[in-house]
Amino acid sequence: MQPRRAMWIFIFTTLFVAVNDRLLFVIFPTFLIEKNFSATEIGLIFSFGAFMLVVLRTVIGRLSDRYGRKKVLSLSLLISSMTTAVYPYASRLYEFATIKSAEEISRTLKESVDESIQADAFPRKSRPEYLIKMGKAFPISRAIAAVLGIIITTYLSLVYGFYIAAISMFIAFLVFAVFYREEKSAKKKTMGKISPLAYGRKFNTIAVVGFITALVFGLMYFPAFFILAERVLGLKANDLFVFLLISYIVSAALIHFVEKRKKNFGTKSIMIGILIFFALFSFLYAFSNMFLFVVALMGIAVSYYFWRIAFKTMKMDIAKPVTRGEQLGFAKTLEGIGDILGPFIGGLLIDIFSIQTPFILGSLLYILVAIIILKSI
Repeated sequence: MQPRRAMWIFIFTTLFVAVNDRLLFVIFPTFLIEKNFSATEIGLIFSFGAFMLVVLRTVIGRLSDRYGRKKVLSLSLLISSMTTAVYPYASRLYEFATIKSAEEISRTLKESVDESIQADAFPRKSRPEYLIKMGKAFPISRAIAAVLGIIITTYLSLVYGFYIAAISMFIAFLVFAVFYREEKSAKKKTMGKISPLAYGRKFNTIAVVGFITALVFGLMYFPAFFILAERVLGLKANDLFVFLLISYIVSAALIHFVEKRKKNFGTKSIMIGILIFFALFSFLYAFSNMFLFVVALMGIAVSYYFWRIAFKTMKMDIAKPVTRGEQLGFAKTLEGIGDILGPFIGGLLIDIFSIQTPFILGSLLYILVAIIILKSI
């Protein structure tokens, strides 16, 4: 398949996946807060994803090297659509945890092959260009999701948000399953023992960076960000969607502006600079002030989209083509472990210490990641 055609398929798939993701990002934690779950309980629900499935990301990625990646990603999108539609019927902690576990199956399948299938589709020389274009489409897709979120939370109920998110993910499944054609050359006939030590120091460093940044994201956002916004500052779900919408528009415009001057975001200096911004803005959350909250939200949101492009580009470039699925699956395994630990630790820190603690710790961890990249890559 021609890279340009593949790019448009990925962009349309990303659009509908983003609607699902961004609606759930705000609606699901708000739904749990309205049901009066504690910070620790909300953290447990987000952390309950099946641990062995996360560990299996390396194996799933390896199998995709041998048998192809399209079926894995298609199945992921279908399962996600089904699990999202079930959330409104849950009311107890174990019910939410069970559905979240089923969702983790979908996420594990997707995260195991998502980056490797894009790396297969885009040749290395032109990959930064394509990833930047897709990077612009990502916040635009989220902006569309935010508009839907504003409409749902203003005029409808949260339950409708789950159904619309489920339908959107099903459309993503149809778009990708019907239109994407996986080239035979993308299927690598490799076997043998899985050995992360063989991936090389640089790739393993990037994998550790992914683990820490995923841990910090869970630590600060599920449930700390939403408890700070809704219980401390009195913001509503539609207020958050409005702020996020503005951040998505600004992000897309800035990426377009910077793209004209720099064709590759996957550099060490850019990554370190973004991490410093992450640390600064994360610390602002700890002041529990409305103005600083909005500044932090905007700053982190804009910085994140540059980070996402840079991090994906570096990972794809460092991974060896013959074991690309396995290596990127291993990196996703570590990120998945961070996703599981982050919310639980964040919830505990809030209940034991204060709402400010996850943000202070997150800021310090971002500085640590910057040092790791400076010294090891």
